[in-house]
Amino acid sequence: MASEYLANHNYLFCLGDIIHNPEEVSRLEKMGLITINHEKFEELSGETVLIRAHGEVVKTYETARKNNINLLDATCPIVKSLQQQVREYANKYPDHQIIIFGKENHPESIGLASRANNMVFITQSADSVPIDFSRPAKVFSQTTMDIRNYERFISTLKGLFKARGNARVFPSQSLCKYVSNRVSQVRQFAKAYDVILFVSGKNSSNGKYLFDQVLDKNKNSHFITKSEDIDPGWLDSARSAGITGAVSTPPWLLESIKNAVLKLKNPDPPNTG
Repeated sequence: MASEYLANHNYLFCLGDIIHNPEEVSRLEKMGLITINHEKFEELSGETVLIRAHGEVVKTYETARKNNINLLDATCPIVKSLQQQVREYANKYPDHQIIIFGKENHPESIGLASRANNMVFITQSADSVPIDFSRPAKVFSQTTMDIRNYERFISTLKGLFKARGNARVFPSQSLCKYVSNRVSQVRQFAKAYDVILFVSGKNSSNGKYLFDQVLDKNKNSHFITKSEDIDPGWLDSARSAGITGAVSTPPWLLESIKNAVLKLKNPDPPNTG
């Protein structure tokens, strides 16, 4: 959406980092993308602002209406659906607690929590927040969390509720299947090649998690952000190289890594005149 807009306009504001991949951000910035924070957003009027895939808090949309800001809403459809589920549940059961299994400072989790006026907690540990074990609790998950950790969290939470009160826990299946499926895919992929080059932004939580999965299956795996990070020594004894990355890694960047590898393994012959 950002690329399409910038093809016909000189600039576009984006609220927060559009993606956790510095190479893609750099490409878009050269096209005219301007990243802003919420403080700057509050000062805008009559501008166009892109909402990134993580989604935004309810107040952002209220500010946009008040300041005549046109929003290009690129919220992931799965996140948008989950936002609506949280809102509907909160309206239907105002006396229930809502627990978001996720990272406290992650924009997606914060956006989900803003959809409810109930008692809301964002946590990855049931013991870290003052949950009322005498009141029913509905549990949603940040879409990109690890399914195994989510299942352990639900099991622990149910145990705590059973031990400390008599209220029920109502878990929901809100994890992104695309991200979950990537785990088994990259683990299989890692076993098929002598060396793995995993391409991702250093700030990508998804990238860090998937790289751990790759490394678990192939110790000859390397985390890189761009082609310049490749150590030619990694390829010396390798007959095959697998190139993959995070969900946020753009295809053009994977292709550039492939071309760099091919050039290292098949350098141009010297010019003899």
